[in-house]
Amino acid sequence: MYLVDESYKYCPLEEEWERAGKNCRFLLPFHDITNLIYAISYLTSNLYLLQVWKIQCSLMENVKDEDELIKNMVKLMIVKFEKY
Repeated sequence: MYLVDESYKYCPLEEEWERAGKNCRFLLPFHDITNLIYAISYLTSNLYLLQVWKIQCSLMENVKDEDELIKNMVKLMIVKFEKY
């Protein structure tokens, strides 16, 4: 990008690209589940519970992630998840 865009001043470092990719991989299931739930006019309990279970599994898998950003995000998400 910076080779063709004169206003582009800084290229992200390799570490920043890796972190962005990891964040995307972590958030992708939540994106997919949200889209699935909102796309269905009449959501049945068996489909809903399966998606809630997938969210819980994803949170539990990532609660001890080595990346502090993801770990802190997961902890906040768990608090909201348990509230509902």
